[in-house]
Amino acid sequence: MIAYLLLITSMTCQAVAAFYALRLVPVSRARWPWILLTAAMAVRFFREGISLWLVTARDHPLSIHEESTALVVSLLLLLGTALMKPLFLQLRNALAERELLLQEARQARQHLEEEHLRLRAVIDHLPVGIFIMEEDGRIAEVNEAGKRIWGGEAPLAASIAEYSAYKGWWVATGEPVKPDEWAAAKAIRLGQTTLGEAIDIERRNGTRGTILNSAVPIRSPTGKILGAVVVNQDVTQLRRLQKELEREHLEAQQKAAELEAIFHAMPDGLIIYNREGQIVRSNQTAEQITGFSAMSHHLSVQERWQLVTIEKLDGTPLHLSDIPFIRTMQGEEVRGNYLVFRQEGRRIFVSLSAAPIVIDDRMIGVAATFTDITRIQELQEQQRMVVQMISHDLRTPLAIIQGYAEILKERSSSEEDLKSIAAILYGCAAMTRMMESILDIARLEHGHLALETRPVDPSVFLTDLLQRHTITMDVSRLRLALPAGLPLIQADPGALERILVNLLTNALKYSTHKVRISARRMDEKVRFSIADRGGGIEAADLPRIFDPFFRANLAAGEKGLGLGLYISRLLVEAQKGRLWAVSRLGKGTVFFFTIPIVSPGTP
Repeated sequence: MIAYLLLITSMTCQAVAAFYALRLVPVSRARWPWILLTAAMAVRFFREGISLWLVTARDHPLSIHEESTALVVSLLLLLGTALMKPLFLQLRNALAERELLLQEARQARQHLEEEHLRLRAVIDHLPVGIFIMEEDGRIAEVNEAGKRIWGGEAPLAASIAEYSAYKGWWVATGEPVKPDEWAAAKAIRLGQTTLGEAIDIERRNGTRGTILNSAVPIRSPTGKILGAVVVNQDVTQLRRLQKELEREHLEAQQKAAELEAIFHAMPDGLIIYNREGQIVRSNQTAEQITGFSAMSHHLSVQERWQLVTIEKLDGTPLHLSDIPFIRTMQGEEVRGNYLVFRQEGRRIFVSLSAAPIVIDDRMIGVAATFTDITRIQELQEQQRMVVQMISHDLRTPLAIIQGYAEILKERSSSEEDLKSIAAILYGCAAMTRMMESILDIARLEHGHLALETRPVDPSVFLTDLLQRHTITMDVSRLRLALPAGLPLIQADPGALERILVNLLTNALKYSTHKVRISARRMDEKVRFSIADRGGGIEAADLPRIFDPFFRANLAAGEKGLGLGLYISRLLVEAQKGRLWAVSRLGKGTVFFFTIPIVSPGTP
């Protein structure tokens, strides 16, 4: 019975030991040893089971000694298995911590590699040259921009002493950069941070350039210098542009000084207005003419208007809307506007012109010039008075001479006397024409000759003109060539006749061939032309033939004052037309003039 109990107890211990052994498999992470131990216990348990079967089935006797030994072995196995569990738990925890550390180390290394790749990608794509220097001064890494700045691979100096391979000169002084003066050397040896040193370098390919050289030391957590990071910025193009900018700035300063001198030295007044009508700048002449002192520059046009008295030439006050600044800001072109400024009881006659100041199709202000024509106006007034006085004083004696000559002509029968009297009458007529021309010029120049324009048919007018002058001109040499349907022109008949007579007389005088008269419509005007086949006018004389008292070389043998063409030009311009000539030596001359056509709605 005791042997039987020992057998049962032994089997139970083996089963419990096998169970613990299997529980220790996930603890120790060592699968095969514990599986083999469990298998051995299972074989022993199976053996004990066979022994128990033999006892019960065949009445096989059990040996107390054997079963006691088996029980002791089973108890020892059970005790050993129970005691090994804490050891294996500690082992499992240690292995788990080691695995965790290994995993963190792998992740940190992977993260470090990724950060290095990112940093490398950033460095390679930076527009500046990046050099990573070792502790001994060697180049560990360089990006593509660094290679490009130095014209290829940078010189691989083995130490700072070999930095002489880098050829550089200080921009400020032009002195060579010594090996220990490079920013990398100062960063590695002295731990000094250098920013933006300007250096002219010679690249590997022999070309020159300019860089901004910077360096910062790389330190360990303990402060030990492990190397340096060097940054090179290529400023070659920037420096070239800077030099050009400095040169252009100097030229601009010189031009500004020249313009400033011209601005203050010019005899005319000049005022610069902004869009609001405030005076931005003015010279001393303008202040003297207008009376606009520096104290009034900030005022608006309306406020400044109250400080001065401005009139037109006829003495009527100038309305605010007629101010040249306002007219120019509204898009009107103002040239030669004659005004009178009243200051301290005296009148200042001014010729005023204004033009817009435009930048990028945007008007930002107005520039106005003021020319003091007071002296000219006074001289013209004196001239007008002298002309009127001479004309008045000469008319009476000339009329007396002409009257007595007419009486003598009627009473004289001598041929010699009649010739002398005819010469006197011719001289009186010439003198009368000359005085009339001078008076007409004075009236036209001063705007005192009133023209009465009305609609005129050019074809009918020219035909009637030739019929009226069959005695005074050789009409047989004149040929009309007029197209049908010429429009009516707005002209003064008397002035138009005088223009045509002057031009036709000249053409007949300086040509022995026929003279052609034609007219045609040109936009809103009718262009008249008188063409002769005379000797022509020299090119040097052509621009001056419409000036007063000018006579071309071709007319040197002809008598006259040279006023006919000048009066014709004034009469044409008074009717808003233009007079000009085209000539070729030996081929002839063509005179052109235009007269506006009648506007719609004109009575």
